[in-house]
Amino acid sequence: MEFDLPVLRNFYDEIYAPSLQLGGQAFLMALAARDKYCLPGEDYVMCNRTEMLAREYAEHDDFEVFVAKLHRLVGNDYSYLDKNRKPIPEHLKVLYVAVNPVDLMSAYCLFTKKLADRNEELLKSKNRPLSAYTVNGLWTASMQTCPSLRKWFDFDIDLKKDGLNPQELATMVSETMKDIFPEAVYRIIITHGGIHMLVANTNMSRFYNPQTITEMLNKAFKNMCEEIKLNKNGLIPCPGTMQGGVMVKFL
Repeated sequence: MEFDLPVLRNFYDEIYAPSLQLGGQAFLMALAARDKYCLPGEDYVMCNRTEMLAREYAEHDDFEVFVAKLHRLVGNDYSYLDKNRKPIPEHLKVLYVAVNPVDLMSAYCLFTKKLADRNEELLKSKNRPLSAYTVNGLWTASMQTCPSLRKWFDFDIDLKKDGLNPQELATMVSETMKDIFPEAVYRIIITHGGIHMLVANTNMSRFYNPQTITEMLNKAFKNMCEEIKLNKNGLIPCPGTMQGGVMVKFL
């Protein structure tokens, strides 16, 4: 997969580095496959709409290691198979990254509780046998539910087909934000089918919060968009990597 290193570096320095320098925190990184990026005539079948293939974590402030882990996730065209055991090609893969850090101590405490509960289930029932992925799955679930703080709110805005292009949408959303919420601190990620707008969790108030921002976006752009929502899992396509044949941008 092709990477745009200057864009990756810009995203890393602004979103990741400040938190990783504090220690005790980590960011989730994941590789997924989506069959909606199939080319005409292709027939790849995923187990889910967005199938998660592998995960990594950025835990230390080291950009070179961050990039190496992204390369490791992508692998090659023979690293991952679809539901019919066909190798998943590169253009169906998407690299997702979290925008909010995980508190490792909180995640560890939750993980030990989940592990104890699973041990109790194993003793009581043989219907859920232990697998090699059980422990890793418990740890991943614990990581995803223990953010240290919500630095960014992610607004996912998907365009309708045959309408505006994502770059035009990004410009319009940016201008609207400046007019309605001039004090807002936000960044825009331009993706294959729309944009993600990251709004900093600063200066939130009764009149400026995720609900009022969502209402503003729907009022202004509902007719041209397929969906506008607050993305609560905080995972976005990684800026500087490819998504469905398009380079993800970071503004």
